[in-house]
Amino acid sequence: MKRFFIASIFTMFGVAFASSRGATDLLYEFPDNQRMVDFWTSPDLAHWYAKVEVTDSTGSFWAVIIDGQMGAQYDAVGRVIPFYRAGSGEGDTSVFRVAYEARGGEYWYVVVDMKEGLKYDGIRDILFSPSGDQLAYVAGQGEKYMVVNYYGIKKPTKYDEIQSLTFSPDGAHLAYRAVSKGKEFVVLDDKEGEKFDWVFNIAFSADGKHIAYRAEKGGTEFVVLDGNQGTKFDDVQAITFAAGGTRLAYKAEKAGKSCVVADSRKGPSYDWVQDITFSPGGSRLVYLAKAGEKSFIVADGNEGPGHGGVQAVLFSPDGSRLAYEASDGDREMVILDSKPDKYYDDVSDLVFSPDGSHLAYRAREGGKRFVVMDGKEEPRYDDVWNIIFNPGDRDRSVGAQGSPMVYIAQERDKRFVVSSGQEGPRYDDVWGILFSPDGASMVYKAKKGDRRFVVVDGKEDPKYDDIQDMVFAPIVHEGEKPVLAYRARKKGLEIVVVERKEGPGYSAIYGPVFNTDGSVLTYLAFSGKKLYRVAMNTE
Repeated sequence: MKRFFIASIFTMFGVAFASSRGATDLLYEFPDNQRMVDFWTSPDLAHWYAKVEVTDSTGSFWAVIIDGQMGAQYDAVGRVIPFYRAGSGEGDTSVFRVAYEARGGEYWYVVVDMKEGLKYDGIRDILFSPSGDQLAYVAGQGEKYMVVNYYGIKKPTKYDEIQSLTFSPDGAHLAYRAVSKGKEFVVLDDKEGEKFDWVFNIAFSADGKHIAYRAEKGGTEFVVLDGNQGTKFDDVQAITFAAGGTRLAYKAEKAGKSCVVADSRKGPSYDWVQDITFSPGGSRLVYLAKAGEKSFIVADGNEGPGHGGVQAVLFSPDGSRLAYEASDGDREMVILDSKPDKYYDDVSDLVFSPDGSHLAYRAREGGKRFVVMDGKEEPRYDDVWNIIFNPGDRDRSVGAQGSPMVYIAQERDKRFVVSSGQEGPRYDDVWGILFSPDGASMVYKAKKGDRRFVVVDGKEDPKYDDIQDMVFAPIVHEGEKPVLAYRARKKGLEIVVVERKEGPGYSAIYGPVFNTDGSVLTYLAFSGKKLYRVAMNTE
Protein backbone atom coordinates (compact mmCIF):
# COMPACT_ATOMS: atom_id res chain seq x y z
CA MET A 1 0.00 0.00 0.00
CA LYS A 2 1.31 3.45 -0.94
CA ARG A 3 1.43 6.22 1.62
CA PHE A 4 2.02 9.82 0.73
CA PHE A 5 4.13 12.32 2.66
CA ILE A 6 3.98 16.09 2.31
CA ALA A 7 7.57 16.92 3.14
CA SER A 8 8.77 19.82 5.25
CA ILE A 9 11.14 22.00 3.24
CA PHE A 10 14.53 23.42 4.27
CA THR A 11 16.10 26.08 2.02
CA MET A 12 19.85 26.42 1.43
CA PHE A 13 21.69 28.27 -1.37
CA GLY A 14 18.52 28.73 -3.41
CA VAL A 15 17.62 25.04 -3.42
CA ALA A 16 15.18 23.49 -0.99
CA PHE A 17 15.66 19.96 0.33
CA ALA A 18 13.28 17.58 2.07
CA SER A 19 15.42 14.61 2.99
CA SER A 20 14.42 11.29 1.38
CA ARG A 21 10.74 12.15 1.22
CA GLY A 22 10.99 14.80 -1.48
CA ALA A 23 12.78 17.90 -2.71
CA THR A 24 12.04 21.37 -4.04
CA ASP A 25 14.55 22.64 -6.59
CA LEU A 26 14.86 26.21 -7.82
CA LEU A 27 14.84 25.96 -11.63
CA TYR A 28 14.98 29.63 -12.58
CA GLU A 29 14.49 33.10 -11.15
CA PHE A 30 13.17 35.66 -13.62
CA PRO A 31 14.96 39.02 -13.09
CA ASP A 32 12.89 42.16 -12.86
CA ASN A 33 13.83 43.13 -16.41
CA GLN A 34 12.33 39.91 -17.86
CA ARG A 35 8.60 39.89 -18.60
CA MET A 36 7.24 36.41 -19.30
CA VAL A 37 4.57 36.32 -22.02
CA ASP A 38 4.37 32.55 -22.68
CA PHE A 39 5.14 29.41 -20.66
CA TRP A 40 4.91 25.71 -21.58
CA THR A 41 5.80 22.43 -19.93
CA SER A 42 6.17 18.93 -21.35
CA PRO A 43 3.53 16.45 -20.15
CA ASP A 44 6.00 14.82 -17.75
CA LEU A 45 7.11 18.27 -16.46
CA ALA A 46 10.75 17.38 -17.18
CA HIS A 47 11.10 20.23 -19.68
CA TRP A 48 9.82 23.78 -20.06
CA TYR A 49 10.24 26.97 -22.00
CA ALA A 50 9.37 30.62 -21.41
CA LYS A 51 9.16 33.40 -23.96
CA VAL A 52 10.29 36.66 -22.39
CA GLU A 53 10.67 40.33 -23.20
CA VAL A 54 14.01 41.63 -21.88
CA THR A 55 14.41 45.34 -21.13
CA ASP A 56 17.69 47.12 -20.46
CA SER A 57 19.20 50.57 -20.94
CA THR A 58 19.42 50.08 -24.73
CA GLY A 59 15.76 49.09 -25.20
CA SER A 60 13.70 45.90 -25.25
CA PHE A 61 14.51 42.53 -26.83
CA TRP A 62 12.95 39.08 -27.01
CA ALA A 63 14.32 35.68 -26.03
CA VAL A 64 13.29 32.11 -25.27
CA ILE A 65 14.44 30.33 -22.11
CA ILE A 66 14.59 26.54 -22.43
CA ASP A 67 15.07 24.45 -19.30
CA GLY A 68 16.68 27.43 -17.56
CA GLN A 69 19.05 28.39 -20.41
CA MET A 70 18.36 31.68 -22.22
CA GLY A 71 18.87 31.80 -25.97
CA ALA A 72 20.09 34.72 -28.00
CA GLN A 73 18.16 37.98 -27.85
CA TYR A 74 16.28 39.16 -30.94
CA ASP A 75 14.25 42.15 -32.06
CA ALA A 76 11.20 39.88 -32.16
CA VAL A 77 10.25 36.28 -31.43
CA GLY A 78 7.23 34.87 -33.23
CA ARG A 79 5.62 31.48 -32.71
CA VAL A 80 7.35 29.02 -30.40
CA ILE A 81 6.79 25.37 -31.39
CA PRO A 82 7.63 22.78 -28.71
CA PHE A 83 7.84 19.06 -29.48
CA TYR A 84 7.72 16.25 -26.96
CA ARG A 85 7.42 12.50 -27.46
CA ALA A 86 7.43 10.17 -24.47
CA GLY A 87 9.77 7.21 -24.65
CA SER A 88 8.35 3.70 -24.58
CA GLY A 89 11.24 2.24 -22.57
CA GLU A 90 13.77 -0.41 -23.58
CA GLY A 91 16.12 2.14 -25.12
CA ASP A 92 13.41 4.37 -26.59
CA THR A 93 14.00 7.60 -24.71
CA SER A 94 11.82 10.70 -24.72
CA VAL A 95 12.46 13.42 -27.30
CA PHE A 96 12.26 17.15 -26.52
CA ARG A 97 12.76 19.94 -29.04
CA VAL A 98 11.91 23.62 -29.23
CA ALA A 99 11.86 25.67 -32.43
CA TYR A 100 10.83 29.28 -32.86
CA GLU A 101 10.72 32.18 -35.29
CA ALA A 102 13.13 35.02 -34.51
CA ARG A 103 13.85 38.33 -36.21
CA GLY A 104 17.17 40.17 -36.10
CA GLY A 105 17.06 43.43 -38.02
CA GLU A 106 15.16 42.86 -41.27
CA TYR A 107 15.68 39.08 -41.45
CA TRP A 108 13.94 36.10 -39.86
CA TYR A 109 15.51 32.88 -38.61
CA VAL A 110 14.35 29.54 -37.28
CA VAL A 111 16.09 28.71 -34.01
CA VAL A 112 16.08 25.00 -33.11
CA ASP A 113 17.55 23.74 -29.83
CA MET A 114 19.25 27.16 -29.40
CA LYS A 115 20.91 26.90 -32.84
CA GLU A 116 20.17 29.63 -35.37
CA GLY A 117 19.36 28.67 -38.96
CA LEU A 118 19.82 30.63 -42.16
CA LYS A 119 18.27 34.07 -42.58
CA TYR A 120 15.21 34.72 -44.74
CA ASP A 121 12.75 37.51 -45.45
CA GLY A 122 10.02 35.54 -43.67
CA ILE A 123 9.34 32.26 -41.85
CA ARG A 124 6.11 30.31 -41.36
CA ASP A 125 4.62 26.83 -40.86
CA ILE A 126 7.33 25.29 -38.63
CA LEU A 127 6.62 21.56 -38.45
CA PHE A 128 8.31 18.70 -36.58
CA SER A 129 8.08 15.15 -37.90
CA PRO A 130 6.09 12.72 -35.69
CA SER A 131 9.30 11.30 -34.18
CA GLY A 132 10.85 14.74 -33.74
CA ASP A 133 14.06 13.89 -35.62
CA GLN A 134 13.20 16.18 -38.55
CA LEU A 135 11.95 19.74 -38.85
CA ALA A 136 10.75 21.65 -41.89
CA TYR A 137 9.36 25.12 -42.49
CA VAL A 138 8.37 27.51 -45.26
CA ALA A 139 10.83 30.36 -45.87
CA GLY A 140 10.22 33.47 -47.95
CA GLN A 141 12.92 35.11 -50.05
CA GLY A 142 11.85 38.07 -52.14
CA GLU A 143 8.57 37.09 -53.78
CA LYS A 144 9.35 33.37 -53.72
CA TYR A 145 8.92 30.60 -51.14
CA MET A 146 10.81 27.41 -50.39
CA VAL A 147 10.64 24.49 -47.96
CA VAL A 148 13.68 24.19 -45.73
CA ASN A 149 14.42 20.86 -44.05
CA TYR A 150 16.50 21.94 -41.05
CA TYR A 151 18.41 18.69 -40.57
CA GLY A 152 20.44 17.88 -43.63
CA ILE A 153 19.73 20.26 -46.46
CA LYS A 154 20.31 20.55 -50.09
CA LYS A 155 19.46 23.71 -51.93
CA PRO A 156 15.66 24.08 -51.81
CA THR A 157 13.56 24.89 -54.88
CA LYS A 158 11.71 28.21 -54.94
CA TYR A 159 8.03 28.49 -55.85
CA ASP A 160 5.37 31.19 -56.16
CA GLU A 161 3.48 29.73 -53.16
CA ILE A 162 3.73 26.79 -50.79
CA GLN A 163 1.04 25.40 -48.50
CA SER A 164 -0.03 22.23 -46.64
CA LEU A 165 3.36 21.11 -45.32
CA THR A 166 2.82 17.48 -44.21
CA PHE A 167 5.04 14.72 -42.79
CA SER A 168 3.97 11.11 -43.20
CA PRO A 169 3.02 9.38 -39.89
CA ASP A 170 6.33 7.48 -39.87
CA GLY A 171 8.29 10.67 -40.60
CA ALA A 172 9.93 9.12 -43.66
CA HIS A 173 8.29 11.45 -46.18
CA LEU A 174 7.60 15.17 -46.51
CA ALA A 175 4.97 16.54 -48.90
CA TYR A 176 3.52 19.94 -49.68
CA ARG A 177 1.45 21.84 -52.24
CA ALA A 178 3.41 24.15 -54.53
CA VAL A 179 2.38 26.75 -57.11
CA SER A 180 4.51 27.78 -60.09
CA LYS A 181 3.53 29.67 -63.25
CA GLY A 182 -0.17 29.31 -62.52
CA LYS A 183 -0.06 25.52 -62.03
CA GLU A 184 -0.28 23.54 -58.80
CA PHE A 185 1.35 20.25 -57.87
CA VAL A 186 2.44 18.15 -54.91
CA VAL A 187 6.12 17.94 -54.03
CA LEU A 188 7.00 14.65 -52.32
CA ASP A 189 10.50 14.25 -50.93
CA ASP A 190 11.75 17.08 -53.19
CA LYS A 191 10.25 15.47 -56.31
CA GLU A 192 7.57 17.40 -58.17
CA GLY A 193 4.40 15.60 -59.12
CA GLU A 194 2.27 16.19 -62.19
CA LYS A 195 1.03 19.76 -62.63
CA PHE A 196 -2.72 20.47 -62.39
CA ASP A 197 -5.04 23.46 -62.27
CA TRP A 198 -5.19 23.03 -58.50
CA VAL A 199 -4.46 20.47 -55.76
CA PHE A 200 -5.15 20.21 -52.04
CA ASN A 201 -6.19 17.83 -49.21
CA ILE A 202 -2.88 15.95 -49.02
CA ALA A 203 -3.24 12.77 -46.93
CA PHE A 204 -0.86 9.94 -46.01
CA SER A 205 -1.85 6.40 -45.09
CA ALA A 206 -1.26 5.39 -41.47
CA ASP A 207 1.89 3.43 -42.38
CA GLY A 208 3.23 6.34 -44.44
CA LYS A 209 3.60 4.22 -47.59
CA HIS A 210 0.80 5.84 -49.60
CA ILE A 211 -0.14 9.45 -50.40
CA ALA A 212 -3.37 10.79 -51.87
CA TYR A 213 -4.70 14.23 -52.74
CA ARG A 214 -7.44 16.01 -54.69
CA ALA A 215 -6.70 17.53 -58.06
CA GLU A 216 -8.51 19.38 -60.83
CA LYS A 217 -7.63 19.55 -64.51
CA GLY A 218 -9.77 20.83 -67.33
CA GLY A 219 -12.87 21.26 -65.16
CA THR A 220 -12.92 17.71 -63.75
CA GLU A 221 -11.73 16.49 -60.36
CA PHE A 222 -10.10 13.25 -59.30
CA VAL A 223 -7.98 11.70 -56.56
CA VAL A 224 -4.31 11.06 -57.19
CA LEU A 225 -3.09 8.01 -55.27
CA ASP A 226 0.64 7.32 -55.31
CA GLY A 227 0.95 9.37 -58.50
CA ASN A 228 -1.88 7.59 -60.32
CA GLN A 229 -5.01 9.51 -61.33
CA GLY A 230 -8.34 8.02 -60.35
CA THR A 231 -11.72 8.24 -62.10
CA LYS A 232 -12.79 11.75 -63.14
CA PHE A 233 -15.79 13.35 -61.43
CA ASP A 234 -17.43 16.75 -61.15
CA ASP A 235 -16.27 16.96 -57.53
CA VAL A 236 -14.38 14.83 -54.99
CA GLN A 237 -14.27 15.34 -51.21
CA ALA A 238 -13.56 13.71 -47.86
CA ILE A 239 -10.41 11.70 -48.67
CA THR A 240 -10.19 9.17 -45.84
CA PHE A 241 -7.48 6.58 -45.14
CA ALA A 242 -8.36 3.81 -42.70
CA ALA A 243 -6.68 4.24 -39.34
CA GLY A 244 -4.04 1.57 -38.93
CA GLY A 245 -4.38 0.47 -42.55
CA THR A 246 -3.90 1.47 -46.18
CA ARG A 247 -7.50 1.43 -47.40
CA LEU A 248 -8.69 4.65 -49.03
CA ALA A 249 -12.21 5.98 -49.56
CA TYR A 250 -13.65 9.30 -50.71
CA LYS A 251 -16.88 10.97 -51.76
CA ALA A 252 -17.42 11.76 -55.44
CA GLU A 253 -20.14 13.61 -57.38
CA LYS A 254 -21.15 13.43 -61.02
CA ALA A 255 -24.27 14.67 -62.84
CA GLY A 256 -25.95 15.59 -59.55
CA LYS A 257 -25.44 12.16 -57.95
CA SER A 258 -23.02 11.10 -55.21
CA CYS A 259 -21.12 7.91 -54.55
CA VAL A 260 -18.27 6.56 -52.42
CA VAL A 261 -15.13 5.30 -54.10
CA ALA A 262 -13.39 2.74 -51.88
CA ASP A 263 -10.23 0.85 -52.75
CA SER A 264 -10.44 2.41 -56.26
CA ARG A 265 -13.90 0.88 -56.83
CA LYS A 266 -16.90 3.13 -57.41
CA GLY A 267 -19.98 2.35 -55.29
CA PRO A 268 -23.66 2.89 -56.17
CA SER A 269 -24.92 6.40 -56.91
CA TYR A 270 -27.27 8.16 -54.47
CA ASP A 271 -28.80 11.60 -54.00
CA TRP A 272 -26.10 12.25 -51.42
CA VAL A 273 -23.55 10.43 -49.29
CA GLN A 274 -21.69 11.64 -46.19
CA ASP A 275 -19.82 10.63 -43.04
CA ILE A 276 -17.44 8.05 -44.51
CA THR A 277 -16.20 6.00 -41.55
CA PHE A 278 -13.76 3.09 -41.32
CA SER A 279 -13.82 0.76 -38.32
CA PRO A 280 -10.83 1.13 -35.95
CA GLY A 281 -8.99 -1.75 -37.61
CA GLY A 282 -9.92 -0.58 -41.10
CA SER A 283 -11.62 -3.81 -42.16
CA ARG A 284 -15.12 -2.31 -42.29
CA LEU A 285 -16.47 0.75 -44.10
CA VAL A 286 -19.77 2.53 -43.50
CA TYR A 287 -21.33 5.75 -44.76
CA LEU A 288 -24.69 7.50 -44.82
CA ALA A 289 -26.72 7.76 -48.04
CA LYS A 290 -30.05 9.08 -49.30
CA ALA A 291 -32.20 7.93 -52.23
CA GLY A 292 -35.54 9.65 -52.79
CA GLU A 293 -37.23 10.23 -49.44
CA LYS A 294 -35.29 7.56 -47.54
CA SER A 295 -31.95 7.74 -45.78
CA PHE A 296 -29.93 4.71 -44.71
CA ILE A 297 -26.46 3.46 -43.93
CA VAL A 298 -24.33 1.51 -46.36
CA ALA A 299 -22.17 -0.91 -44.35
CA ASP A 300 -19.57 -3.00 -46.17
CA GLY A 301 -21.48 -2.43 -49.42
CA ASN A 302 -24.88 -3.44 -47.99
CA GLU A 303 -27.75 -0.95 -47.69
CA GLY A 304 -29.58 -0.78 -44.38
CA PRO A 305 -33.33 -0.13 -43.98
CA GLY A 306 -34.63 3.26 -45.08
CA HIS A 307 -35.59 5.97 -42.59
CA GLY A 308 -36.49 9.64 -42.61
CA GLY A 309 -32.95 10.39 -41.44
CA VAL A 310 -29.79 8.66 -40.18
CA GLN A 311 -26.75 10.04 -38.34
CA ALA A 312 -24.05 9.49 -35.70
CA VAL A 313 -22.43 6.25 -36.91
CA LEU A 314 -20.31 4.66 -34.18
CA PHE A 315 -18.14 1.52 -34.17
CA SER A 316 -17.22 -0.31 -30.99
CA PRO A 317 -13.52 -0.01 -30.08
CA ASP A 318 -12.69 -3.37 -31.68
CA GLY A 319 -14.78 -2.61 -34.78
CA SER A 320 -17.03 -5.62 -34.41
CA ARG A 321 -20.23 -3.74 -33.53
CA LEU A 322 -21.97 -0.85 -35.25
CA ALA A 323 -24.56 1.59 -33.91
CA TYR A 324 -26.27 4.67 -35.34
CA GLU A 325 -29.25 6.97 -34.86
CA ALA A 326 -32.33 6.84 -37.10
CA SER A 327 -35.41 9.06 -37.24
CA ASP A 328 -38.88 8.67 -38.69
CA GLY A 329 -41.22 11.60 -38.47
CA ASP A 330 -40.69 13.21 -35.06
CA ARG A 331 -39.45 10.00 -33.39
CA GLU A 332 -35.89 8.73 -33.11
CA MET A 333 -34.21 5.45 -32.19
CA VAL A 334 -30.84 3.73 -31.98
CA ILE A 335 -30.01 0.77 -34.21
CA LEU A 336 -27.34 -1.60 -32.90
CA ASP A 337 -25.97 -4.42 -35.07
CA SER A 338 -29.00 -4.02 -37.41
CA LYS A 339 -31.46 -4.39 -34.50
CA PRO A 340 -33.66 -1.33 -33.78
CA ASP A 341 -34.22 -0.16 -30.22
CA LYS A 342 -37.32 1.65 -28.97
CA TYR A 343 -38.50 4.96 -30.49
CA TYR A 344 -38.12 8.10 -28.36
CA ASP A 345 -38.64 11.85 -28.86
CA ASP A 346 -34.88 12.23 -29.17
CA VAL A 347 -31.70 10.13 -28.88
CA SER A 348 -28.05 11.26 -28.78
CA ASP A 349 -24.58 10.76 -27.29
CA LEU A 350 -23.99 7.09 -28.17
CA VAL A 351 -21.05 5.52 -26.32
CA PHE A 352 -19.66 1.96 -26.23
CA SER A 353 -17.95 0.45 -23.21
CA PRO A 354 -14.18 -0.12 -23.66
CA ASP A 355 -14.68 -3.81 -24.49
CA GLY A 356 -17.68 -3.13 -26.75
CA SER A 357 -20.04 -5.30 -24.72
CA HIS A 358 -22.30 -2.40 -23.65
CA LEU A 359 -23.90 0.51 -25.50
CA ALA A 360 -25.43 3.47 -23.73
CA TYR A 361 -27.09 6.62 -25.02
CA ARG A 362 -29.12 9.63 -23.97
CA ALA A 363 -32.88 9.66 -24.66
CA ARG A 364 -35.76 12.10 -24.21
CA GLU A 365 -39.46 11.35 -23.84
CA GLY A 366 -42.28 13.48 -22.47
CA GLY A 367 -40.01 16.30 -21.29
CA LYS A 368 -37.69 14.01 -19.33
CA ARG A 369 -34.23 12.75 -20.23
CA PHE A 370 -32.62 9.48 -19.23
CA VAL A 371 -29.88 7.01 -20.14
CA VAL A 372 -30.60 3.78 -21.98
CA MET A 373 -27.99 1.04 -21.58
CA ASP A 374 -28.29 -2.27 -23.45
CA GLY A 375 -31.94 -1.46 -24.14
CA LYS A 376 -32.83 -0.86 -20.47
CA GLU A 377 -33.96 2.57 -19.30
CA GLU A 378 -32.33 4.29 -16.33
CA PRO A 379 -34.38 6.64 -14.07
CA ARG A 380 -35.80 9.78 -15.72
CA TYR A 381 -34.61 13.29 -14.85
CA ASP A 382 -34.83 16.87 -16.10
CA ASP A 383 -31.54 16.26 -17.91
CA VAL A 384 -28.67 13.77 -18.15
CA TRP A 385 -25.23 13.96 -19.79
CA ASN A 386 -21.59 12.88 -19.66
CA ILE A 387 -22.11 9.10 -19.92
CA ILE A 388 -18.86 7.37 -18.95
CA PHE A 389 -17.95 3.69 -18.73
CA ASN A 390 -15.48 2.51 -16.13
CA PRO A 391 -12.27 1.85 -18.13
CA GLY A 392 -11.18 -0.76 -15.60
CA ASP A 393 -14.40 -2.74 -15.99
CA ARG A 394 -13.31 -5.02 -18.82
CA ASP A 395 -13.40 -8.24 -16.82
CA ARG A 396 -16.09 -7.56 -14.25
CA SER A 397 -19.83 -7.13 -14.46
CA VAL A 398 -19.73 -4.15 -12.09
CA GLY A 399 -17.22 -1.40 -11.44
CA ALA A 400 -16.85 1.54 -9.09
CA GLN A 401 -19.87 1.91 -6.82
CA GLY A 402 -21.53 -1.11 -8.46
CA SER A 403 -21.79 -0.07 -12.12
CA PRO A 404 -19.65 -0.11 -15.25
CA MET A 405 -21.39 3.10 -16.34
CA VAL A 406 -22.04 6.44 -14.63
CA TYR A 407 -23.46 9.77 -15.73
CA ILE A 408 -24.45 13.21 -14.49
CA ALA A 409 -28.12 14.04 -13.93
CA GLN A 410 -30.03 17.19 -13.08
CA GLU A 411 -33.32 17.57 -11.21
CA ARG A 412 -34.52 21.15 -10.88
CA ASP A 413 -31.47 23.21 -9.89
CA LYS A 414 -29.38 20.36 -8.43
CA ARG A 415 -26.91 18.05 -10.13
CA PHE A 416 -25.59 14.65 -9.08
CA VAL A 417 -23.79 11.53 -10.28
CA VAL A 418 -25.84 8.39 -10.94
CA SER A 419 -24.17 4.98 -10.71
CA SER A 420 -26.01 1.67 -11.06
CA GLY A 421 -29.30 3.54 -10.70
CA GLN A 422 -28.18 5.00 -7.36
CA GLU A 423 -28.06 8.77 -6.98
CA GLY A 424 -25.09 10.46 -5.35
CA PRO A 425 -25.38 13.59 -3.20
CA ARG A 426 -27.00 16.61 -4.86
CA TYR A 427 -24.90 19.71 -5.43
CA ASP A 428 -25.08 23.03 -7.27
CA ASP A 429 -22.83 21.50 -9.94
CA VAL A 430 -20.81 18.35 -10.62
CA TRP A 431 -18.30 17.64 -13.40
CA GLY A 432 -15.03 15.91 -14.26
CA ILE A 433 -15.77 12.25 -13.48
CA LEU A 434 -12.52 10.26 -13.28
CA PHE A 435 -11.87 6.57 -12.60
CA SER A 436 -8.67 5.14 -11.15
CA PRO A 437 -6.62 2.98 -13.57
CA ASP A 438 -7.97 -0.25 -12.07
CA GLY A 439 -11.55 1.06 -11.95
CA ALA A 440 -11.74 0.57 -8.19
CA SER A 441 -12.20 4.25 -7.35
CA MET A 442 -14.31 7.04 -8.83
CA VAL A 443 -13.89 10.76 -8.19
CA TYR A 444 -15.50 13.93 -9.48
CA LYS A 445 -15.59 17.67 -8.83
CA ALA A 446 -18.55 19.32 -7.12
CA LYS A 447 -19.69 22.80 -6.21
CA LYS A 448 -21.73 23.95 -3.25
CA GLY A 449 -22.33 27.67 -3.00
CA ASP A 450 -19.05 29.33 -3.96
CA ARG A 451 -16.92 26.40 -2.74
CA ARG A 452 -15.53 23.57 -4.85
CA PHE A 453 -14.28 20.17 -3.77
CA VAL A 454 -13.55 16.62 -4.88
CA VAL A 455 -15.87 13.72 -4.07
CA VAL A 456 -13.86 10.50 -3.66
CA ASP A 457 -15.94 7.32 -3.69
CA GLY A 458 -18.89 9.24 -2.30
CA LYS A 459 -16.93 11.13 0.39
CA GLU A 460 -16.24 14.86 0.22
CA ASP A 461 -12.68 16.18 0.35
CA PRO A 462 -12.02 19.61 1.93
CA LYS A 463 -13.55 22.60 0.16
CA TYR A 464 -11.50 25.11 -1.87
CA ASP A 465 -11.92 28.13 -4.11
CA ASP A 466 -11.23 26.03 -7.21
CA ILE A 467 -10.18 22.51 -8.26
CA GLN A 468 -8.07 21.56 -11.32
CA ASP A 469 -6.12 18.66 -12.85
CA MET A 470 -7.08 15.54 -10.92
CA VAL A 471 -4.73 12.58 -11.53
CA PHE A 472 -4.40 9.05 -10.16
CA ALA A 473 -1.06 7.33 -9.62
CA PRO A 474 -0.44 4.24 -11.77
CA ILE A 475 -1.44 0.96 -10.16
CA VAL A 476 1.69 -1.20 -9.98
CA HIS A 477 0.56 -4.04 -7.70
CA GLU A 478 -2.83 -5.69 -7.74
CA GLY A 479 -4.98 -4.59 -4.82
CA GLU A 480 -2.97 -1.42 -4.26
CA LYS A 481 -5.01 1.55 -3.07
CA PRO A 482 -5.32 4.23 -5.79
CA VAL A 483 -3.54 7.49 -4.87
CA LEU A 484 -5.25 10.69 -6.01
CA ALA A 485 -3.65 14.11 -6.43
CA TYR A 486 -5.09 17.38 -7.67
CA ARG A 487 -4.44 21.10 -7.86
CA ALA A 488 -6.59 23.45 -5.78
CA ARG A 489 -6.79 27.19 -5.13
CA LYS A 490 -6.94 28.42 -1.53
CA LYS A 491 -6.77 32.01 -0.32
CA GLY A 492 -5.36 33.26 -3.59
CA LEU A 493 -2.64 30.59 -3.85
CA GLU A 494 -2.46 27.25 -5.62
CA ILE A 495 -1.68 24.04 -3.76
CA VAL A 496 -1.38 20.34 -4.53
CA VAL A 497 -3.57 18.02 -2.48
CA VAL A 498 -2.67 14.34 -2.14
CA GLU A 499 -4.87 11.98 -0.14
CA ARG A 500 -6.42 15.03 1.59
CA LYS A 501 -2.97 16.38 2.58
CA GLU A 502 -2.13 19.91 1.42
CA GLY A 503 1.23 21.01 0.04
CA PRO A 504 2.63 24.55 0.30
CA GLY A 505 0.98 27.45 -1.54
CA TYR A 506 2.36 28.99 -4.74
CA SER A 507 1.23 31.74 -7.09
CA ALA A 508 0.84 29.21 -9.94
CA ILE A 509 1.27 25.43 -10.31
CA TYR A 510 1.66 23.23 -13.41
CA GLY A 511 0.76 19.58 -12.94
CA PRO A 512 0.82 17.46 -10.86
CA VAL A 513 1.98 14.24 -12.55
CA PHE A 514 3.11 10.86 -11.23
CA ASN A 515 6.07 8.95 -12.64
CA THR A 516 5.46 5.58 -14.34
CA ASP A 517 5.48 3.49 -11.17
CA GLY A 518 3.68 6.06 -9.02
CA SER A 519 6.60 6.43 -6.62
CA VAL A 520 7.17 10.16 -7.24
CA LEU A 521 4.72 13.04 -7.68
CA THR A 522 6.07 16.11 -9.47
CA TYR A 523 4.81 19.59 -10.24
CA LEU A 524 6.25 22.95 -11.32
CA ALA A 525 5.42 25.96 -9.21
CA PHE A 526 5.89 29.71 -9.37
CA SER A 527 6.49 31.72 -6.22
CA GLY A 528 6.61 35.25 -7.49
CA LYS A 529 9.29 35.19 -10.18
CA LYS A 530 10.92 32.00 -8.94
CA LEU A 531 10.17 28.71 -10.72
CA TYR A 532 10.52 25.51 -8.70
CA ARG A 533 10.25 21.81 -9.43
CA VAL A 534 8.64 20.02 -6.49
CA ALA A 535 9.14 16.25 -6.25
CA MET A 536 7.44 14.25 -3.52
CA ASN A 537 8.04 10.58 -2.76
CA THR A 538 5.39 7.98 -2.11
CA GLU A 539 5.94 4.69 -0.32
